[in-house]
Amino acid sequence: MKVGQTVTFVSQGYVSPRGKPNQPSKPDAGEWLFDDHVFQLLPYEKNLFDKTQLPVMLKALTNVATQTRVRFIGKILGYNRKYDVSMMMMDKCMAMQNGFQFAVGRSQQCILFLFPGLNIDTRIKYALFIIIVFCMGIFNEIIIYSRHLLVQRPNVWSSVFVQQLCISLSYGIHMLFAYCLMLLVMTYDIGIFIALLSGLILGHFIFGIIRIRNRTQI
Repeated sequence: MKVGQTVTFVSQGYVSPRGKPNQPSKPDAGEWLFDDHVFQLLPYEKNLFDKTQLPVMLKALTNVATQTRVRFIGKILGYNRKYDVSMMMMDKCMAMQNGFQFAVGRSQQCILFLFPGLNIDTRIKYALFIIIVFCMGIFNEIIIYSRHLLVQRPNVWSSVFVQQLCISLSYGIHMLFAYCLMLLVMTYDIGIFIALLSGLILGHFIFGIIRIRNRTQI
């Protein structure tokens, strides 16, 4: 079941007269129990159900995939009855779209931003994450420039081992960040792709100028 979907459960009382088939009967009491963090109780049309039925209409709220349970507790002819309905709540957001398109619009509800729970499901969030992605593109160039400084300044290190250790660690950080950027591109969102590419271009332009100035000063 996905977020925003509604579901209706109906419990109906039955009695078994001796020598006769089961017949609907009005329950003495009954109620539905559910997690109000997962479901929202909605009003239902009473004219669709008779006095032998106890319905409940619920709307899914959660954005995280989880197993949940809806329980009915009732009594009929003095006998207590209980049963559970197990359900799997599915995240409405997707990590990858079917081809390049805008995530927030009529066709798609939202996409997942790298980690569970970071859902882009509103236009405000979409604009915020576009800015974040743009800054991530610039930060990637900062990491590259930092590695360049580590290589070009061997005199500041106490030993070759320490220098290579720092260079290797910075390389690992760069690769980790680069894979995160790759995953962002694989969301196939046009806005994220343009923002990331723009950040990379601007970052490369800025630190390219810094490198040229450093060479001319030497």
